[in-house]
Amino acid sequence: MTNQQIRVVQYGLGAIGTGVVRLASRKAGMRIVGCVDVNPDLIGKDAGEAAGLDQALGVPVLGSIEELARGGRDESADVAFHCTGSHLQEVHEQLVEIVRAGMNIVSTCEELSFPRRRNPQIAAQIDALAREHDVTVLGTGINPGFIMDTLPVALTAMCADVRKIRVSRIVDVGTRRRQLQAKVGTGMSVDEFQRRASTGRMGHIGLQESLLGIAEALGWPTDDLHHSLEPVIAHAPLQTEFFGIPAGHVAGLRERTWLEQDGEEVLALELQMRVGAPEPGDTIVLDGTPPVTVKVDGVQGDISTQAIVVNSARRVVEAPPGLATMMDIPPVSLAPTAAGA
Repeated sequence: MTNQQIRVVQYGLGAIGTGVVRLASRKAGMRIVGCVDVNPDLIGKDAGEAAGLDQALGVPVLGSIEELARGGRDESADVAFHCTGSHLQEVHEQLVEIVRAGMNIVSTCEELSFPRRRNPQIAAQIDALAREHDVTVLGTGINPGFIMDTLPVALTAMCADVRKIRVSRIVDVGTRRRQLQAKVGTGMSVDEFQRRASTGRMGHIGLQESLLGIAEALGWPTDDLHHSLEPVIAHAPLQTEFFGIPAGHVAGLRERTWLEQDGEEVLALELQMRVGAPEPGDTIVLDGTPPVTVKVDGVQGDISTQAIVVNSARRVVEAPPGLATMMDIPPVSLAPTAAGA
């Protein structure tokens, strides 16, 4: 369907989902034909109003995919943009519902970006169901999905061999949305951070998925996998739009996951997300022949995630059925903007 219009359903109208609606509404060859969210304050509103657009889209927000199907709309959707949660166990029933409705999926669920290692049973179920219904399911975003996994793998194409890979991402969360600041522990006491970390409720979701995706793409064994997470402490009081951070409290986090072979570190991903982080940006270092270092500035996570979701739509619609990763589909590029948008 290279030249055909893509019909889109938006599933989830949080900060990312509303941004996806705004962006998709401006794209040539793309039309929003449905919208789903469980928030009772949004149900019944026009999707354009719910997403903060100046104009209505003529598409009401409904409470479920089932309700969308019962609505009697005279056309089906090609793809659902799914933006509701980070953990696969919490959203997989939503994904199943969408697949059974016959829609391809582009999802921002971080654990869906490379789920076969940590969620093998759910991954197998989704893959089998997607094949049965002749649709493709993709988990993506800026991180995981691109900057710390797909891009490093793509860069290895320039090398005759690669011995080690190191990827570093630094994010100043002081300029980002409240939800992300809270997610990295902004303003918490160190004790509270450690308590939550011990129960798995702190840290970036998807860093290990990125590492596993790189390792599989390069054929590297993943038996010797390591992970660390620590708070970054404010040495002086800090203030964001949403949080006050006393000195001695948490300004963010530093998380690292790495892979060793024969006692030597061969693949390492490090993420720093904290208020006031100096020199934010991304650095990819390939110890190979030839050696390659790439530095990327200006990647704003929310905007870039919204863009990758929308830009992936045509690739997913054209892909073979089943559960896919970003490394399974052709490279994603900018979807053109409609004239006058």
